[in-house]
This record gives sequence, C-alpha cells and structure tokens, in this order.
Amino acid sequence: MTDVNSRRGGGANSSLGPGDSIHSTWRFPNQSPLNQSGHASCIELAALEEIRSSCWPSQRSEHDRENTLIRLRRLTKDRSWEQAYDGGTNAFYSEMRRQQPCDASIPLLDRPVVLRSFAFRRSLRSRNELREHRIQGAFAVSSKRRPSTRRRLVRFHPACQVVRRPFPKILKDLEAKSMSFRSQQTRRKFLKTAVAVAAAPYVITSNALGQGDVPPASDRIVMGGIGIGNQGSSDQGAFLGRPDVQYVAVSDVRESVRKAAKERADQHYKNSDCQTYGDFREILARDDIDAVHIATPDHWHAIMVIEACRHGKDVYCQKPETLTLREGPLMIDAARRYARVVSGGSQRVQEDYKELVARCWGGELGAIKSINVNVGPLSQLCNLPAETTPPDIDWEMWLGPAAWAPYNAARCSGSFATDGGSWRSYVDYSGGGMTDWGAHHFGGATFAIDVRELQPVEIEYHNDPEGKHLTYKYANGVLLHHNRPKTENLVVEGTPGEKRPAKPAPTYKGEGGIYGDFINCVKTREKPFRDIELAVNTVAVSHLGTIAYQLQRSLKWDQAAQEFPGDEEANRFLDRARRQPWQL
Repeated sequence: MTDVNSRRGGGANSSLGPGDSIHSTWRFPNQSPLNQSGHASCIELAALEEIRSSCWPSQRSEHDRENTLIRLRRLTKDRSWEQAYDGGTNAFYSEMRRQQPCDASIPLLDRPVVLRSFAFRRSLRSRNELREHRIQGAFAVSSKRRPSTRRRLVRFHPACQVVRRPFPKILKDLEAKSMSFRSQQTRRKFLKTAVAVAAAPYVITSNALGQGDVPPASDRIVMGGIGIGNQGSSDQGAFLGRPDVQYVAVSDVRESVRKAAKERADQHYKNSDCQTYGDFREILARDDIDAVHIATPDHWHAIMVIEACRHGKDVYCQKPETLTLREGPLMIDAARRYARVVSGGSQRVQEDYKELVARCWGGELGAIKSINVNVGPLSQLCNLPAETTPPDIDWEMWLGPAAWAPYNAARCSGSFATDGGSWRSYVDYSGGGMTDWGAHHFGGATFAIDVRELQPVEIEYHNDPEGKHLTYKYANGVLLHHNRPKTENLVVEGTPGEKRPAKPAPTYKGEGGIYGDFINCVKTREKPFRDIELAVNTVAVSHLGTIAYQLQRSLKWDQAAQEFPGDEEANRFLDRARRQPWQL
C-alpha cells in the first residue's frame, strides 16, 4: 500500500506504478481526505483507481487523459478531480525523470510547481490543429529553465508542463522591462567595459609563477602533516625543503606542537598560510590538499591511512605501518581501491643496507640460504599511575581507538625509547622494539635476500638454554633467523663459491631519498620504493614473531588467507578491539 501525501504533486514519496493502490490519505486542495463528509464512497474509490491507472505514462496517452476526466466528472460531478489528476500526473512524471539517467538541458525538479490546473479539451483536435492553436497564442506553455552542464534535450509529456492562459497586461509589462534592460547595454558601453578590463594591471606573485628552481604553484604537491611530534617534525622539515611541495596544514592533538609546526612552515614560506587543526579529519576534508604525511603513534596508522585514501589523498606513513596483522590487508585494499600512492616511512631500508643489498643482488654471495636479525624487545603492559592532564593536549583524541587509560606523561612521550620511556614501549600503542626497529632491520634483511613480496609460511619457535629465538621459513626455502644465539646482526649465509648472475636492485625514483621518491610517485602515479604492500609484508614478520613468542610455540601462516590455518588460538591475535567510533 502506497501513501500519497497531501502536497499537490505527491512529493518525493509518489512512486506509484501499475498494480499499486492508493492509500486513503490522498488529499485534494482545500479538502479533507477524499470528501468533505469524512468517508470514502465506492464511487470515489473507483475514481481514484481511474486516476491511478491513467497516470502511469507508459500506458496512457493525452487523449486517454481527457476521456478519463470526462468519466470522473460523470462519477463525482466535482471538477477538483481534474486538479487531483494533474497533480498526480506531475508527481508520476517527476518520479519517472528522477529514476531515469539522462543528460537533461534543464534541472529536473523534485516537484513541478503547478501555477494553475487547467483541463483543456483536445480529444477532437489533431496534433497539427493543436500546434497551430499554440502558435496563435491561445495557450502559453511555461517551463522553468535553469543553467546546467547537461546537454541532451529531454522531451517531457504534456502533462508535465504548466499550462495557463495568457495575461496580456503582465506580458506587456515584462516585455517593456526586458527591452529597457537591453537598451541600456549598448555596443558602445560594452566596448568601454572591455577596454577598461584589458587595461587593468594583472598582479601575479613570484611565488605563483615560480622563480629559479622553484616550480610554479600549479606544479607543486600541496601537503599537510598529521602528528608533528619528534618524528613528524623531521618529516615536515624534509617536505618543506622540497621546492615542488607546498606545505599548508598541520594537525596534532597538542596545541603547542601545532603552533611550533605552523611557525616552521610560515617562516619557510614567509607568510602565515599554514593552517592548524586538532582533528586530523579536518585536514582530510580539504579538497586542495594532495597528500599527507602521518607520524602519529602506531595505533592510529591504519585508521588514518584508510581515511586519507578514501578522501583522495596520497599518504606517506611512518613505520611501523600497522599495529596488527589484520590492518595490513585493509590498508593495501584502500590504496588499490582508491588508486592512491601510499608509501611506508622506513628510510633505513635503502640507505643503511645499501652495501649488503649490492653484494646479495650482485651475485657475490651466490645463492642466499639465510640471514639473521637481532632486534627487540617486545612491547609491555602499561600500569603507569594517573597524572593531571595538561590543557595543552586533547587526551581523548590521543587515545583514539586504544583502550581508555589515564593520562601519564611517559605514556604519551614521543621519545624513541622502547624500554618503558614512551608510547613505543606499550602494547596498546605499539609493538615495542620488535616492530619499531624491526621495520628497519627486517626491512633491510628481507630486501637483501629478495623476499620483500613474500611473508613467511612457518615460524619455528626455539626455547634453547642459550636463549629463545625464531626461525622464519619462506616458500622459496630461504630462512630468516631472529636473535639467533652467538650470531651477529645481519649475518648472511650464502654459497660464495657459486657465483650467480647479478640483477639490478630496486631503488628510489627521483632525487631526495625516500621523501623525494614519494613526491615523484605522487606525480607519476607509480608505486614508491616502500609501497604499502611491501611495508606490510615487512611488519608482518614482526607481528608473526611476536605471536609466536607470546604463545611460546611454532606457527604456520597462510599469506593468501591471512590466517593461521586451523589454529583458533593464534587467530585470536590477528586483531584487537577498538573504541567507538574508531572501527575498521
């Protein structure tokens, strides 16, 4: 049962079709439901059925309209049926046009405005007679036109047009006003205005045009920063130093940090254009920003990266990019779904391990068998006492998706310590040194042995008297040891007697290190050196090792399914709960 509202034309809810019925709340202008006596007669219900069946455009013509009105007048002897008919027809056609994709030359109104319902007889006229009658001015067809980017004309049914009698005096006044306006805009006045505009000076700043090695503003990447603490301020400085970047906004939960970041940007550009925000979503909502860099605590990374991609922003995200195994595939999916350039932020992978990579990829060490990485520790629980929250920080926003905890300066310290002196030490916000430094060391190791595109298929846990350690096994047979006793960091076991042909190792695109690589890829739309998928594979090594240490047993891992096959206990560690509204 469909309810047609009381407004003439039916409004947005009028979407009846063949076979639908009309609810008894149909109202006529200046009338109570159905009739003034307060009840619906069989004759009136039959008339309503006539309206319903005759209003559907695919089954009725204009000729049928007049015949229907004649039958309605015989049934009810009330000309208000004609108004109901016209209003209902307009509603049906309005709904039809909204549902049909088209390139109309005028906007499609939600509900046509009926100036006056005028039922005219034309059942006995031919189309040619009607056309001649309109040309002679007997009828004036009015339609409200508005500017639109649509071009293709749409032919509307006559019932959708507003038909009224001509009003000679009103039309004459309108014509006089129109002529008066046209007479004021003479050719001479137009030429004078054009000359004045041409003679006016154009003021274009050197900043907009570019000077020296600085490209014009139209060729620069407009950037904003989210999380401008210790690492974030370093990233900001790197992007400010690039002439092809225009840095325009910063977001941080600390007011003092925001002000300091704004001052750095304003001093660099010698203006005051950099805007500050306490909520990162305000930066993402800006249409003029092309890319953002993120350097918040790890528990914010996935949410911010996914939201940035959804808002059409390219992203440079500090390592470790994820806090859980489940976050990685979601970030990769967002980058691919929205066609965004998303780069991980571990500059050491290329710069600190360049020599090792050159020897491995150059074939000097032969076939690589294994490599050892010493890194840690794991993150720990945080039981710090509550302290007074300073007014400078938005503590609720700092916590975000993490479990609520009282403020403590050490809990949110931006220090790089992983032994209890900063958020990097605690399980709610980070994976500890295993992920924080593991992003560098595991990243360099997997790059050297050429397994960046893979994740381990098995993690073997060793509880030896000399110390607990792990062995990661890859599908290609290469082993990656973690904290192997009596073994130095990044020791590679190869087959030096078996020289292998050299192959070129991937490197940064463009100049300026990892920051230049990201900016260059924003322009070219290529994948950066630390593409989000490669970064996720690296931090997955840390997460898998952490779970093996926590369960104190070996694990098998399915990279395609992103789960521990048949291991429900281990699968409980794939993700963690988040506070509302920060869900993935």
